[in-house]
Amino acid sequence: AAGDSECKGTAANLAFIAREYPGDNGVVAALLLNHVSLEPGEALFLAAGNLHAYLCGMGVEVMANSNNVLRGGMTSKHIDSDELFSVLKFVTLDNPTAQLVDGSFNVPVDDFSVSPTSGGEPVAGPAIVINTAGELAVGDVRLGPGEASWVGAHEGCVPVEGVAAAGFVVR
Repeated sequence: AAGDSECKGTAANLAFIAREYPGDNGVVAALLLNHVSLEPGEALFLAAGNLHAYLCGMGVEVMANSNNVLRGGMTSKHIDSDELFSVLKFVTLDNPTAQLVDGSFNVPVDDFSVSPTSGGEPVAGPAIVINTAGELAVGDVRLGPGEASWVGAHEGCVPVEGVAAAGFVVR
């Protein structure tokens, strides 16, 4: 993430991981991953079966409805290595960065869409509005950074206003 000195370059990332998770096999796995630093408002897309980790800064992960989260390391939660290796795709990804097309990030799935917002445009439900910076108001609900609001299908178009805001609308 921008402005986080810990997240600048592969060597710094590996040093950070080794410090935070001493003795964890995930440190070795991190050597095999692309190290990507996103600026605010940028996105990337990874299909199911791709090992990934989030290190620092503000990040929003959107995924299709599933209870199939498998962990490979760097966590105190359960790790099922055998199952993980049975579903991982061991392929090289050139550039996982998602591009904006017609106001939404271009992702090759129909399960969801993600669009950036700074306010000023109403949102029709069903949708989740996520604030990542500044202040967003979704109807009468005020959101600080890291907060989200649900817009139900029955609500029609709900005004979204922002003050130095950045966020995402997920449908």
